[in-house]
Amino acid sequence: MAKTLYSKAPKDAQKEAKKLEKEGWKSMGLPIAKQLDNTWMKMMDIDPMTGYNRFIWSEQTAVGNTYATAQMQIENLCKVRIAGQIQTTVMSEAKTELANQQLSAKDAASFDKALEKATLMVAQKLGRLVKTLEIYRVVNNNYEVRCVMFYDMKSIMDMVKADAVKDLKESLDNWTPTYEKMLDNIIDNSSKTVTE
Repeated sequence: MAKTLYSKAPKDAQKEAKKLEKEGWKSMGLPIAKQLDNTWMKMMDIDPMTGYNRFIWSEQTAVGNTYATAQMQIENLCKVRIAGQIQTTVMSEAKTELANQQLSAKDAASFDKALEKATLMVAQKLGRLVKTLEIYRVVNNNYEVRCVMFYDMKSIMDMVKADAVKDLKESLDNWTPTYEKMLDNIIDNSSKTVTE
């Protein structure tokens, strides 16, 4: 770990860092080049079990009259953006999966409602996001802060599934292995297709 921390960032990261520094961006932590390298590595990190991205991420910029104000805004923006990505993807995959199944109108509506409710709760339930890039610059006496934050894809999808299963077991007349498989397909396909 310490060896990686103190190793030099690749040339691409150094080149991008110089460009950002010319635009006035600074770092209070790791050098910008190292932060960029860490960010890009995390973006490309693939879960060996699933073959999909291990993390979902959001890149946001916020402006505040203090550094701390801008930081708080960014964390909220990232959580909302990640939750929005999850909701959009899961609901899209649900429509496809439900269209391919022979469900009653009532059961299809229950699935739709449970998934919508589960994905709406994501932003409130997200724990601490992992920040790999945090840079700032002062513009017109305000702090402009730019961050990239990550969250574990499996954890977020497990959270959505657990909430949906709980709701579905209460609203459906009988919970069957077929419903479990449908939900697994929706979650699995969402994990493949969700993007920043």
